[in-house]
Amino acid sequence: VRGHFGQAADIYRSRHLSAAHLARWLRADLPARILDSYALKTASGIEALADAACALARSPAAVRTACTAFARAFGVAFQIMDDVENFTQPLRAARAADDDIAAGKLTYVSMRALMALPPGQRRQLARIICTPGLRAGSGPRRTAHALVRSSGALESCRDEAWRMMERAWDALAPRLPRPAPRALLHTLCASLLTLRDTRVSCRASARPVR
Repeated sequence: VRGHFGQAADIYRSRHLSAAHLARWLRADLPARILDSYALKTASGIEALADAACALARSPAAVRTACTAFARAFGVAFQIMDDVENFTQPLRAARAADDDIAAGKLTYVSMRALMALPPGQRRQLARIICTPGLRAGSGPRRTAHALVRSSGALESCRDEAWRMMERAWDALAPRLPRPAPRALLHTLCASLLTLRDTRVSCRASARPVR
């Protein structure tokens, strides 16, 4: 049910996207609302699995709460990294980013790009995103793709995703007393996030496991 709520929020925003709505949504902290929808559509399944594992293990309430909180943060971070990865390739290879732009889908990365770009480029990107006729053309989509890549949003969103996961891990790790399973869990999650991080080839192994 929560996953459907997240998908519904995405669909609502894409179907009602206009310049006026975008301006109003940005005043209402649209990036935070997008993260909320990621917590529903992407992270809720991971959170449910963590909760089920804790129930089967008869974990104490504090451990269960920390595990589900970490699962939620990891799911949101993974979705952010997925959005970033969509823009890291040239447009002809980045079909997901092209499809998102064509559909008028507002992602966390594109919203961060809007907030980071200088005024003229911000208006240009917003106009493309909010105009179905422009989004339908490959030229405007290439322009939008280039604007997002040049904004610095990819780098800032990458760093935010890693910080999000590590903050949640720092809260969870003291609740997991056995070193070997704790190390394996951290390595697994870091490796999964690394798969979406095209800047590095082996970031997970380079990060210390606490």
